[in-house]
Amino acid sequence: MRIPDVPGALTCGESIEETQRMAIDALSAMLVVGRKGRDYFEPKPYRKITAEAGEGELVFPVIADEKAMEEYRPMPLSP
Repeated sequence: MRIPDVPGALTCGESIEETQRMAIDALSAMLVVGRKGRDYFEPKPYRKITAEAGEGELVFPVIADEKAMEEYRPMPLSP
């Protein structure tokens, strides 16, 4: 699965459901860890993404998950 709004973000799974979970995790991690100097762009509307999809390509909305993001946040340093 590719995430059109995050170039270079690719993930896969053994089922559509697993692939969606992996995509949510990948997007959540990217938002916390960052993209190392790359700019973030405004997300494209769903209609535009579906219009750009290749023939036979499935399109699913992927929304970052706060619980997944929490796993990627650095632990606070102890004083």
